Amino acid sequence: MEKTSNERLQELIDKSGLSQNEFANYIKVGIRTLEKYIGEDPIKINPSLTKKLSKAMPINLYWLLFGEGNMLTNSEFSFTKLKNSPRSIKPKPEAPEVVEEKPKKVPKPILGTGDLRIISRIIEERKRLKLTVEEWAYNLKIPVEDQIAHEKEQLKIGASYFESMYAALPVDIHYLLTGKRIFDDGFKFQHVSDVLADYQSLKNRLDKQQSLIDEFVDKLVKHGF
Repeated sequence: MEKTSNERLQELIDKSGLSQNEFANYIKVGIRTLEKYIGEDPIKINPSLTKKLSKAMPINLYWLLFGEGNMLTNSEFSFTKLKNSPRSIKPKPEAPEVVEEKPKKVPKPILGTGDLRIISRIIEERKRLKLTVEEWAYNLKIPVEDQIAHEKEQLKIGASYFESMYAALPVDIHYLLTGKRIFDDGFKFQHVSDVLADYQSLKNRLDKQQSLIDEFVDKLVKHGF
């Protein structure tokens, strides 16, 4: 059975050799925040956490979110160095969460600096693919009004938005979340038809590899492994 992104996060923590407190301190989040992602009823991994992870280590977000590729983008990175890192020695205390009731007013931008950068890159990707707001919303199966609100910085973007975008369009999720592209210089397109053709070719290769893996696993199960 394929692991969830939350289970892969736990795998990353185990691989690091750090305790949950040390890992939370290393990526600069509170322990209670981290526990929300790896507890019995975990919440979905969102851009806020992926941004923290990518700043702390060369994590491959395609692996974390979708189980594709290697855990890290830098094969020379060593987890053994994390144990003695000053960032992981003392857990960072988390301030109590304060929930404030606010009266309903005319929508205003409610996003932080990091969210605004992500939205800016999403708009950049939409224009690169030569899609209108309506076409983009149609592919993601969301209301056009929601996409307009996203682009006007009046509505936050959650994990489900990225899942829909990844499933529907050939966008560089790693770039959208971190501002860094992991594709080589040859991964550039001039027309949407070129994008879709290359994307479908890549998807077919990945599906074929997954089929071979499933077949191999079935054989192991039949032989009692």
